[in-house]
Amino acid sequence: MIILIIVFLLLILFNYYLHIEHLTSTITSKEDNDNFEKYKKYSNKLETYYGSCNYTPSFLVEEVPQVSWNGYFINNLEIKEKYRKQGYGTKLMNKLINLSKNEGKLHLVSQVIAKNEPAVKLHDKLGFLVHGKGLNKNNDVVLIYVFYL
Repeated sequence: MIILIIVFLLLILFNYYLHIEHLTSTITSKEDNDNFEKYKKYSNKLETYYGSCNYTPSFLVEEVPQVSWNGYFINNLEIKEKYRKQGYGTKLMNKLINLSKNEGKLHLVSQVIAKNEPAVKLHDKLGFLVHGKGLNKNNDVVLIYVFYL
């Protein structure tokens, strides 16, 4: 029990000293990709021949609601153009869901630009719930999704 308390306090301190900028769940521009660069060292990458996504411990990302300290924030989800609209986005997300369950994670969080219809449909189809809405630095409406494992 004492070890858990110490780990919890260390996570709070670590989170306090990190300055994390806005991330999105789909790469929409070089700027979005560049913003994520400094967080790659905290992230894992799930890569397949048809696409990839990064997943970062969600407690590191200050801009999204903290559902728990034990989840992932999905970012930079990208399906290669020739594989789009063929179910590969669903396949990639299901791989990440299964990986997260096997690791004992409690949730996945994702931020999607509302006008990105394919990403919105994918999240809705898989059972992600809209946890909140907001604006990004470009004044685009974004949806904060959560998937409880």
